[in-house]
Amino acid sequence: MRHCLKIFITWLLSVTLTTGANASDASAIGAYDLARLKIEDPAAIETFGTDILQVRLQSYDLQKGEYPVLRLKRVSRHDARGILYGNLQRFSDADAEKTEVVERDDILRARAGKNIFWVRIPSGSYNCQNTRGIMSEPSSISDHKEAVQIAVKHMAAHKIVSLAKDETIDIISVNQIMNALVEDKGDNVLEEYGSDYIVVFGRRFRGVPVVGSYLQVRLGQKGALLGVSKHWRTLSGAIDETVSVESRNWDHVTRAHLINNQIAKDQAAETIEIVARSCGYIEGSSANHQDLMGLGCVVSYRHANGEMVANTVIPFQTYDFPLLGEQPKFIAAQKSNREIPVSDPDDKREGQGKGEELR
Repeated sequence: MRHCLKIFITWLLSVTLTTGANASDASAIGAYDLARLKIEDPAAIETFGTDILQVRLQSYDLQKGEYPVLRLKRVSRHDARGILYGNLQRFSDADAEKTEVVERDDILRARAGKNIFWVRIPSGSYNCQNTRGIMSEPSSISDHKEAVQIAVKHMAAHKIVSLAKDETIDIISVNQIMNALVEDKGDNVLEEYGSDYIVVFGRRFRGVPVVGSYLQVRLGQKGALLGVSKHWRTLSGAIDETVSVESRNWDHVTRAHLINNQIAKDQAAETIEIVARSCGYIEGSSANHQDLMGLGCVVSYRHANGEMVANTVIPFQTYDFPLLGEQPKFIAAQKSNREIPVSDPDDKREGQGKGEELR
């Protein structure tokens, strides 16, 4: 009998984090917060400068006030190569200087055993992943709160994040991969189990969320570190330009934007469902160069009776710089002829195979 493995992702982060989370009274919950979670690892507390992490709401509007435009550090090809070498040393036993690096378009890639590494040159965003251990067996992590505690411990131990002045870290979501072993061409479920946890962190500048920034930690059996993905450009301070945000009816503003930009051209405004709206500083695509960070809203929406969700960005003002950055024109560097795959052919459930750590 042939079997196949179906994979599902379950979103676990909910108001249950407020229960038993050692949070202070409700008055301490801010405008962007679902809850607060106390962390326990001393090294993580020292790294973050706090023992409390805010849990971010899925949808939120920016509060009235004056906000500075932020400057971001420009990432060079040399910087990106340094990030790749640093990750090879941090997450594997490979000799970084002797590891072959492949460059295609704007991405640097390398491989060390079962570990895959890549860095996007324009932004410095990166991914490190153990391709053998993922989804290999049921997780022994008890729940989403324990997953957060394990994730922050890894972040401190591996020095994954270094916060700039006025920058703080928060929690965006906690997810778990749910696996179902079923008969081939049938719906008979033979076995179900939850495997990897994926904890996603975000950041804030002076308490304002940076929409688009994320740091994702993937945890396998017994909390083994299986992967890290980071899209988190380095802040280098504020410039003199400020953005003034007034109290407004943001639902009305959002619908007007959709209509004015002909997104709702053939549909009445009332037929559009606003699924979520996240407002704050905007970090653009990892494929773009971005020197400055302004403020706006990322809006998720769909038409009535539709299933597909689309996104659009609404800037808070007209900027003299591209809010999402701009795609660079690269001069191709010398490339290796050897291909480095971004996934591994052995990425299958191995039954008795144990999850392996990145290092």
